[in-house]
Amino acid sequence: MLEEAKFCKFLDKITAFIFAYAITNPGVNALRTPVYDEMVNIVNGGEATFSKYKFNGFQARTSFENYVFTNQRSATRSMITWYAFTFPNQNLLGLSEIFHLEHIYSKKRQEMEKRLKN
Repeated sequence: MLEEAKFCKFLDKITAFIFAYAITNPGVNALRTPVYDEMVNIVNGGEATFSKYKFNGFQARTSFENYVFTNQRSATRSMITWYAFTFPNQNLLGLSEIFHLEHIYSKKRQEMEKRLKN
């Protein structure tokens, strides 16, 4: 019963908004108000625009640059999972699948050798 093109557009917008908001305004409770407002827009026949919740470009960039992406942070795991599924040949995983991030280059080694650039 969903219009696929509109639904995909909505998913793109809300995914981008949630990732940015998770970095700039951490905490699940912070997301409730903007997401609820956009759901009201949709129910009333409008589009999700998040226009009342635009980010300050400088503050958002600073938040991302200062954010520490660690294994313990939900945003890190979510972004890596989302990124993996941007590849068309990636098989879907089961809902009960648990993800673990592997350290392929030791943090301690990087601190001592400082060889990684990116």
